[in-house]
Amino acid sequence: KTAIKLWKKLVSNNLVEYECALAQTYNNLGNIYNTTIRYVAAENYYKKAIAIKEKLYAVNPIRYGSDLACTCNNLGGLYYYTNRHIQAEEYYKKALVIWKVLVKIVNQTVYENELACGYYNLGTLYHETDRYTEAEKVLKKAVVKREKMAEENPEAYANDLSRCYYGLGDLYRDIKRFSEAEEFLKKAVVIQENLVEEKPPAYDECLVNSYDSLGILYNDTKRFSEAEVAFKKALKINKQ
Repeated sequence: KTAIKLWKKLVSNNLVEYECALAQTYNNLGNIYNTTIRYVAAENYYKKAIAIKEKLYAVNPIRYGSDLACTCNNLGGLYYYTNRHIQAEEYYKKALVIWKVLVKIVNQTVYENELACGYYNLGTLYHETDRYTEAEKVLKKAVVKREKMAEENPEAYANDLSRCYYGLGDLYRDIKRFSEAEEFLKKAVVIQENLVEEKPPAYDECLVNSYDSLGILYNDTKRFSEAEVAFKKALKINKQ
């Protein structure tokens, strides 16, 4: 908050270049409040950040677009986790629009990564709200981008790819497209098992979720022995 007072003073003296720093400080405070489950305060600071960043974006989209999109995505995530799905969709889509523009104009890998993240977040929202056709379409876009990125840099993007595989597989399981669900959940498990071997317990939760989803799938398709194996693997990790 001391930083905010300083940035406000500089901005009030017509030092426009400090507006970006003020907006980022608002965003950072929003992140802290969001992490500590102080959602009202987080929402307030995210909105303050967005108000400034939208003004800067209108003047220079390439320079300020990524900052604006990230804060929109942060606010969308807050709305998602507080079950305000209409608002979550609004801000996830705002972020996606900006990232699409940046990918088209600048074509840097960092923006491809953010765009893939945006597709994944929106797809997860659609899945949560039973908009399955839209969820499949968007999650597939996330998978395509993550596969390309993981092929070029597996160490950096393997976990993100596994999450996309899990998201699409879990969607297919929910809508009873069991063959496709099994395919993508197994792809997620293969990656996550390798990651857990390298850096336990950083990736344990993702692997547990994949085992659980596979177990439910096998149970739903009356493959009970396989369901038992999957659930026991998840249980073993949870007990560690």
